[in-house]
Amino acid sequence: MFEAAELGRKISKRDFQDRLSSLRVELLNMQFGLKDADFPVIVVIAGDDRSGTNDALNLMNAWLDARYLLTNAYGPRSDEERERPPFWRYWRALPPKGRIGIFHGSWTWEVILQRFDAAIDELTMLHSINNINSFERCMVDDGAILLKFWLHLPKSIFKQRIREWQKDPEQSWRINQVDEWMFNNYRKSISTIENVLRRTSKGETQWNIVESSDNRYANLRIAETILERVNKRLKENENKPSESSGSSFPSALDNQTTILDKIDLNVSLPKDQYEHSLREWQSKLSRLARAAYEAGRSSVLVFEGWDAAGKGGVIRRLTAAMSAATYRVIRISAPSAEERRHHYLWRFWRYMPRAGNVAIFDRSWYGRVLVERIESFATEREYRRGYSEINHFEEQLWRHGIVLSKFWLHINREEQSRRFEARRNTPYKKHKLSDEDIRNRNRWEDYKRAANDMIERTSTDYAKWHIIPANDKRHARIQVLQIVCSMLEEALEGKDA
Repeated sequence: MFEAAELGRKISKRDFQDRLSSLRVELLNMQFGLKDADFPVIVVIAGDDRSGTNDALNLMNAWLDARYLLTNAYGPRSDEERERPPFWRYWRALPPKGRIGIFHGSWTWEVILQRFDAAIDELTMLHSINNINSFERCMVDDGAILLKFWLHLPKSIFKQRIREWQKDPEQSWRINQVDEWMFNNYRKSISTIENVLRRTSKGETQWNIVESSDNRYANLRIAETILERVNKRLKENENKPSESSGSSFPSALDNQTTILDKIDLNVSLPKDQYEHSLREWQSKLSRLARAAYEAGRSSVLVFEGWDAAGKGGVIRRLTAAMSAATYRVIRISAPSAEERRHHYLWRFWRYMPRAGNVAIFDRSWYGRVLVERIESFATEREYRRGYSEINHFEEQLWRHGIVLSKFWLHINREEQSRRFEARRNTPYKKHKLSDEDIRNRNRWEDYKRAANDMIERTSTDYAKWHIIPANDKRHARIQVLQIVCSMLEEALEGKDA
């Protein structure tokens, strides 16, 4: 891979200064033209030339307007970061639409360093590479421009620089353990780097290999590539036809029985039995939740279902058995203006719990394939790729050791109508009935079809959907408590490892 790069490219100081005067104006014009665009720009600057990457990062910050630029440089993970899945810290730092985000080193360099240190084996490295490709594909599919630059020094230049720094006390601070390891194991380190770069260089996520013996040439190459790609996209967007949106329900499926149609909604639980079972299962959940906290085993509980299906009541019975200091209930509504400027998963990554804690989602990321599909807030292309994006997201949570439980609370139309009427006639429940609830009811069949597709395509070995018959609230509450307890027991016993 490095052999194919343009080697020995240089630019004189005079030519550099001549180009720089106009380049800085063009970069700022591009940046201001980007402000109202419907896509972000993600720039990754990494390389075996660590000094060169630092210089490039500093210059990009000097040449661009810092008000519309997000810069992220990463060192060893903090305790907070280690308690979340690996990509948590990267998702949180993604730039919104209309902005440029620069990542120094980032996700690819982290995997390379882990391989250098023998902290991961070959199989784990390949799995990490798969995560990188999925993450980057997710960004690009959502419209982001992703530009990745790898600054490379030929062996002779690399070793010459290290020797010079070693001899100069005022320059020796530039050398760290990675440089020393590469100096002593150059062939092995370059082989590892090329292996990772080759596997993460695909189409719109390919690496730009920049030979950086001459910093002026390398920095101009980075800046001009960013300028060219962004201006090209801005020009394309001027004449870009709007993508059709809307739900798609093939007529051939209209009369098919769905998964939800097979659920027995007649099950019920007598009140006296319910009260006994509630005390029993809440007591058990309390013990298990404390044990999970002490073991550092976090949980994510997802609740979806029909309006008035009883999600809030179930959640209250769960939280009554937990310490308020260890759980958080996240009630999801329409995304804010800030959230709409990011990939739809961005706001959910931010809520991932620390070790031992519990995040409970009343509605969730499944809005992409439910309400956003039905109400045409997402295009058909967007919601269709949502299934695989969600599966990969949940796989990352599971691999990190998070106990992931997903529940669909299912009622029929008659029961929903009865509950709507009860809300309308109960003063302290009136606020729970909205025009949106009524409108959603009128599209019952569409939502049922979308829910069926969701369950079929996102119920996996590591993140199974539990469909809860909820016409009888008491039965639904006890069943959810039982399932949560069972999953915590298995996790604490290591059965899902």
